[in-house]
Amino acid sequence: MLEVETRFMIKEMYRKGISISEIARQTGRDRKTIRKAIQGELIVKRKTAVEPRARKLDPYTDYLQARMKEGVYNARKLYREITERGYSGGVTQVILERQGIPPAPQRGKSNWRTFLYHYKQQMLACDFLTVETLGLHTVYILFFIELGTRGVHFAGCTTHPEQAWVTQQARQLTWTFQDRGPEAQPMRFLIHDRDTKFTRSFDRIFLSEGIEIVLAPYRAPKANASAERWVRSLREECLDQLLIINERHLHRVVREFVQFLTKRVLTKASTNKYRYLISSVARMGVFIAGTYWVACCTTTIVKPPDWFSRLIEFFNPTGASPRFRVWEPTNNSAERALRHSVIWRRSSHGTQSDHGSRFVERILTVVETCRQQQRPVLDFLHDALIAYHTNQPAPSLLPVH
Repeated sequence: MLEVETRFMIKEMYRKGISISEIARQTGRDRKTIRKAIQGELIVKRKTAVEPRARKLDPYTDYLQARMKEGVYNARKLYREITERGYSGGVTQVILERQGIPPAPQRGKSNWRTFLYHYKQQMLACDFLTVETLGLHTVYILFFIELGTRGVHFAGCTTHPEQAWVTQQARQLTWTFQDRGPEAQPMRFLIHDRDTKFTRSFDRIFLSEGIEIVLAPYRAPKANASAERWVRSLREECLDQLLIINERHLHRVVREFVQFLTKRVLTKASTNKYRYLISSVARMGVFIAGTYWVACCTTTIVKPPDWFSRLIEFFNPTGASPRFRVWEPTNNSAERALRHSVIWRRSSHGTQSDHGSRFVERILTVVETCRQQQRPVLDFLHDALIAYHTNQPAPSLLPVH
């Protein structure tokens, strides 16, 4: 059976002179189906809403709700009571009604997107992300984000996300919500993935505050898209531009970045308006400065002042045509030099001791330094071994002129 739109499309293509075989090839249908659609012999598939059937339990739902308000939650006992009143169905419907689960036809009307949109003002999401330090140590960051306001709560960072540490961060977050006061809208749901670092004690803290835990599906990062998007912003705008020394340094960097995001109080419309205003003023300033520079360079009467000469020299140190320099991102060269070490750290799962870590740091330093100086690494290591066994001074890593 075909839908109404498909049938009209087939007839329109046939009126334009397209053959039945070509229509069947373009639509992926059989030629007999195309011929029947053209002749009007095909039954059109229509989408009709199916009314849900009345359940045998519907006449007794008010009685069950009243009994549950009185404190009776035993499904078997409720089943016996309504059976005495004339109920002829099974006990399964009573159990589902007691758990608040609607009938099966009404269960499939919602999806994940509808759920997030409906409860976004009362929903939290949390996740972990890892950062490699300068000493090739892995630091874990735990954060929470409110889906309604996009407010971020930085819980902390540690190299050992144990059960006690994770539970304490959850407890401190609930204390923060309690300090908001009764006028604030309470949270009802918390979304996180199935990472083993989210232990039962972690979930129990939120359950005690009336916050229900919602587990994201397996291998579905889009289910927690708000948290993943904030991780991307943190990496692109902050962490990818810095070299993190240790855990304390990372804690201060992330904390200041979260405070910076919190101060963004302008809406998107006002932000775009001010951005357009600033860009217009900047373009006008560049135009005026360029016109003044051309006038100064093409005439012998007008002499540019000292401040303008210093400005041109700052933006154009080589003396070429005036143009703004494209500055290299912060620590970009150092990040490229460290990239091989980070890749080795992720692929080899690190070392087993402090002596091994010191050896790896030194050997990677030698390899990258020789690569920057275009010196053969094996020759340097050979010279270092010969100097060690013959009690001679070790070869230097300083550039050879």
